[in-house]
Amino acid sequence: MTAEYRDPEQLTEVLDILREFGDDAKLIAGGQSLMVMRRQGLISPSVWLDLNRVAGLAGITAMDGGVRLGAMTTIRTIERDQTIRAMCPALAQAAAAVGPLQVRNMGTIGGSVAHNAPGADCPPALLALDASAMVVGAAGARSFALADLFTGYFETALRPDEVLTEFMLPALSAGARAGYLKFATRAVDMALVGIAVVLEQEGDAIRNVRIAIGGAAPVPFRARDAEAHLLGAKWTEAALREAGRLAACAASPVSDVHASADYRRWLVRTLVPRALASVSTGTPAGRES
Repeated sequence: MTAEYRDPEQLTEVLDILREFGDDAKLIAGGQSLMVMRRQGLISPSVWLDLNRVAGLAGITAMDGGVRLGAMTTIRTIERDQTIRAMCPALAQAAAAVGPLQVRNMGTIGGSVAHNAPGADCPPALLALDASAMVVGAAGARSFALADLFTGYFETALRPDEVLTEFMLPALSAGARAGYLKFATRAVDMALVGIAVVLEQEGDAIRNVRIAIGGAAPVPFRARDAEAHLLGAKWTEAALREAGRLAACAASPVSDVHASADYRRWLVRTLVPRALASVSTGTPAGRES
């Protein structure tokens, strides 16, 4: 049976359709991952529900205390936006690491988060930036700390009748630096491991640090033990190496056709110190392969 196609212009229309069809409706943001899943026979919805014309779901707005980021904002827009580059540099770097260009042109930040594919670049950057997500459904709106939105491989806490509408990213503290480091076999691939870091230093001491990791567990995660080890510590190579070790211990990667679990743990142990050093010196991290 051929699926019906709908392209509403208002969020209320979207919610009405979801209320009617539930799991039999699939939301199209960029649509690239969904089309792959359809070709593989993993999904066969009754309704394709295109969000591209829905008013108010895209856009970047600087606000007192942070940035509002619409869920339908494309990855390419995020990569190039001067507000994001200035206020959320780790996210700008993560967006630039998504490849190829055609994917960045079509893919959206909300689609990336809602799909929750292992190795996606933007989710760990959002985690490190302490982002929250707003979703709207039949029962009203609710807000999530981003870590609470991810529940498993390709799974989130979104209900079938809910739409991810926006993200709020708090402003970085004065003097804080942030960046994203990706390791992939090829530039166009998903990350085998991606590391996002927010760092504040006072002299040679670490005043605050957040480390978020993608590709090395069922969901993107904060390396809390590594952060605790570094908080208040002197900036030394030994401290950075121990942070990498602790982050690798917290990882729970799988082995697949792209890399073994052991290799992904080694990447975490190696890349965490490298990402921290890049952010500390203000050197853009970007991609490695």
